[in-house]
Amino acid sequence: MQELFSKEDIVNFSKALSSELRVNLLQYIAAHPGASFPELSEQFHVSRVAITQNTRILQDAGLIDLRHNTGKGDARKACYLKENRYTINFTSHFATQN
Repeated sequence: MQELFSKEDIVNFSKALSSELRVNLLQYIAAHPGASFPELSEQFHVSRVAITQNTRILQDAGLIDLRHNTGKGDARKACYLKENRYTINFTSHFATQN
């Protein structure tokens, strides 16, 4: 479990979850570790460009890792959850300001 303390981490986390597609991607990746971009594109009926853009947002928020899977004769990016639980600590930021 990861705890989010900083305002920047909380904002990035919230933005990442503000899209239904990104939430669906997270749920799918949790159930299918190592899911590839083509697999995600096919599963959600969106372009690979859309998958690339949305997985980048999830990666920037620290929610997923992207790794190169070498299998089936070619290298493909594979998606993995970093954590399956997060806690947002709103009080730590304000406690340090007093």
